[in-house]
Amino acid sequence: AADKAAADKAAADKAAADKAAADKAAADKAAAESAESSFRGLDVRGEWDLVNTHTTNQARVNIEQSNTYITAIISAQGNNYIPVGQVRFKGDYNANPFAVTVQRAYPGFTNPYWESGLAVVQDINNIFISAKTGNLTLKRSTPMVAPTEPAAPSETGTSTTIPSTNAAFVPYPITRRIDPSPKAAPGEQAPSADFLKKIQDAYAKLPDEVKQLLRENGYVITVAKAPWLAEEQHAFGYADKKDQTIHVFETTLDDADQTILAKDFYDDFGEILTHEVGHALDFILGLTTDPKFVEAWKKDIDFLNQDNLLKEFVGGEGGGKRAFTNEELQFGIPKGALETAAELMSYILGSTEEVAEHVKNASDNTYQYLKGKMLW
Repeated sequence: AADKAAADKAAADKAAADKAAADKAAADKAAAESAESSFRGLDVRGEWDLVNTHTTNQARVNIEQSNTYITAIISAQGNNYIPVGQVRFKGDYNANPFAVTVQRAYPGFTNPYWESGLAVVQDINNIFISAKTGNLTLKRSTPMVAPTEPAAPSETGTSTTIPSTNAAFVPYPITRRIDPSPKAAPGEQAPSADFLKKIQDAYAKLPDEVKQLLRENGYVITVAKAPWLAEEQHAFGYADKKDQTIHVFETTLDDADQTILAKDFYDDFGEILTHEVGHALDFILGLTTDPKFVEAWKKDIDFLNQDNLLKEFVGGEGGGKRAFTNEELQFGIPKGALETAAELMSYILGSTEEVAEHVKNASDNTYQYLKGKMLW
């Protein structure tokens, strides 16, 4: 009898616990549905400029909105990938951020496909969309001003201004918790399988802390046969600060605009990636914005100039000047300081290229500064 009573009590206790868990799940679901139903977003209808698409002609989209569902259609200046009249992205704006699907295609609008993305309406004039193969940044073509609170009804009974959102503020760039590992750039000439694998292998060797920084700051890595943007010419890699994209190329152009191959320039293809990751980490951590960094770099300029290998090494946007000692400004920072930081980060991340070792040996003040900032 005692055993039966104990068993009955255990069964009753389990039933009560199961009911409590079910009640809590139902309450949580109801709270989430209530929060979603009470969400009040901004009116995003109208013309928007895509300000960082990979084309010389910036596309414009018209956003149509039906209740909470929005559709963005290319309305002017389409490109070789997505022409005028095609949907660029669409989604249900029932929260902020909210899920969207983004249309991609290959040149000539061939083999179009859709991929998932995450959009955030930052304010009445700015929308940011993250997706697996790249970001979209939209700015309203004709900026509008929104009040901090919903406008009072006018005498005609309708609001003449656009209400503000009650969604939580999400800073730019919004975190894209996706896999940033290197992939062939969509819509561009594909690299060789061997080159792509070596870049992927180099990525796999990066410290987990570095991969996490890239992932949490929305960076993606694309690999292509050759550069396609003007600012990427004459380089095997390019870290796009605005677009949170690291581009790696198997070929590029020399000073005479003749094609050169990475295999003829690098013993370690991973150096291309680690150098550009170095730039990305600089953008994320603000390394070169610290006056102490620039002070350390200036102490090293003479040593960098005296190194026989580095005297001949030119690159970046230096216009023929030595890449690591160029004092022209970019982002308000000497270009040479930016390149030295990236190359030292490349060395710290395991580059075996001779140039990385030479930069390290010739810039001890800068190297010690960076080593003191690393968390891995």
